[in-house]
Amino acid sequence: MKKYKAANGATFGNGKAQIYGARLDVLREENGRLTPSIVVNDAKKATSPLHEHFEWNADVAADKFRLLQARQMINCIVEVVVIEGKQKEFKSWFNVKDSNKENIYVSIKEAVKTPSYKTQILNDLITELEHTTNLMKTFKKLISR
Repeated sequence: MKKYKAANGATFGNGKAQIYGARLDVLREENGRLTPSIVVNDAKKATSPLHEHFEWNADVAADKFRLLQARQMINCIVEVVVIEGKQKEFKSWFNVKDSNKENIYVSIKEAVKTPSYKTQILNDLITELEHTTNLMKTFKKLISR
């Protein structure tokens, strides 16, 4: 069984992250993909372990808000693996566009098997690294004044 914990800034703790992460795995297996809509549809069932994470106001805006909550939950799950005897944490799900240009979430294992997903993730990581590098340079200049 995979081990999950809550990412920094998550609105839930590690116990919930384990429950949510396991359910997200099940949904991905059952549906062949993981999207916020799939998560929300599952969470609508009172018996779903994801149900309590969502706000269930019945107005139209609530559905849009639930999609946001699903994205936030997916992004706040990290997988814990042991590499060379040390625990490492990494994102469990990566947001990519599929062949229909729909945003979906894939695991790193799925991403390396699909060239377009791998390219998207690598490009995102490069962009993130460039932004972080620029932020560090800017911060360094500001603190040296």
